[in-house]
Amino acid sequence: MHSIRMTLFLVVALALVAATTHAQTVNVYGVNSSAFPKITADYVAFDAAGNPITDLTAADFSIIETPQGGASTNLTATLTQKCIDQNTDPEASIIIVLDRSQSMSDVVDGKQRWETAKDAVRAFVNRIKFTGETRVSLVSFAGNYQLINEWVNNAQPILDSLRTLQWQTVTNYVLPFEAPGNNIYELFKKRPANIPKYCFFLTDGHPNPAIPNEIKFVNDNSQLLQAQGIRFFSVTIKESFTHWTLESLAKASGGKAIVTDEKGIVDLFSYLALETQITKVCQISWVSPYTCNEQGRNRTALITLLRGANPKSTVQYLTPATSVAKVDVSDPVLFCGDPPANNSSFANVTITAQNATFAATAFTITPSTYFKVVDWNYPMNQATFTPFNLAPNAKRVIRVQFTQGAARAFRQAQLSFTGSPCPPNVTLVGGTGLILLQSPIGG
Repeated sequence: MHSIRMTLFLVVALALVAATTHAQTVNVYGVNSSAFPKITADYVAFDAAGNPITDLTAADFSIIETPQGGASTNLTATLTQKCIDQNTDPEASIIIVLDRSQSMSDVVDGKQRWETAKDAVRAFVNRIKFTGETRVSLVSFAGNYQLINEWVNNAQPILDSLRTLQWQTVTNYVLPFEAPGNNIYELFKKRPANIPKYCFFLTDGHPNPAIPNEIKFVNDNSQLLQAQGIRFFSVTIKESFTHWTLESLAKASGGKAIVTDEKGIVDLFSYLALETQITKVCQISWVSPYTCNEQGRNRTALITLLRGANPKSTVQYLTPATSVAKVDVSDPVLFCGDPPANNSSFANVTITAQNATFAATAFTITPSTYFKVVDWNYPMNQATFTPFNLAPNAKRVIRVQFTQGAARAFRQAQLSFTGSPCPPNVTLVGGTGLILLQSPIGG
């Protein structure tokens, strides 16, 4: 007969001594891009024993950012770091997921394990300081999944629910992670992103029914926990070791995997409550480059903690519309006139920087047979190109001379700038004949 057990899944921060040892971890969450190009995110980092690392500086991190459809850029040189002491009781988002399976009916030292587990939850919520935006949710699962209390701001609704809650049947580990509508990830999405999120999982056994694909389960949920900045903790009672899937999730998210017994679980939960509300918030910031298209606003950053085994955290975020830089060209195809053979005509094109300063460092005209720039800052009579910066919304008029050849014919060339961000091109045409549009494509 399969062992059926209780699992309690609670989202909390923890700094207790774990029964297992795992590597250093870093979690980055709450990305704020509103001050673009400066990007700021909160982080928590833990050593191999699961204790917070408090002496980090910017030199302890590296970051590589990749825009959607673009190339990766190492932004480590722009990193800054700081920690801010909280003057008030810190806020936290906490989920308690209670596995109320049949093994909860086992009696240990004259008391049903189910009652001991509920006492542990009571001790936890009674210790929480419900200040500011601190909220707690209680969900349960056995053969099914149920949302009991959603983001309550005091302990009483959970205490009331525990009085009538009963154990049921099997323990399906997958349900809290994948049940549609109100799984832990969907619940956390309803909370402010900048408030720390914590996860705790208490079980008295191993999965029943078995997880169909344990490796996929671990990989998928490790990524989801990291993406939302959730610390996951498992506490196992009755069994002598933590199931490897739970231990893996704890390692991936900066949590812990603990083995305890019925005598220790109530005190353990009480201590955990104290650890959910930290007194210091740490942040890293970096300078993100402009993009040349809307797609590039969707970005992924890989942050590495440069200590120990170099743990990593991946975050995704959307930069504001102002992060899309461009240089407007008044005449993408500039008609320079139709002079007689061996004669010249002139035309002006205006370029305007948008959202970011455009730094022009060089140029080419290909081919250079019939066209040349005679004034790089018309009407200032600047015949020679020198690098220049064009501030957002600033304009520059460029005067182009077209000199027809010995035979009157259609001529075409490309004026291309080198610089950043988003250097423009201008198609130069002159003479008579068919105009072949090269840029913009399709335009």
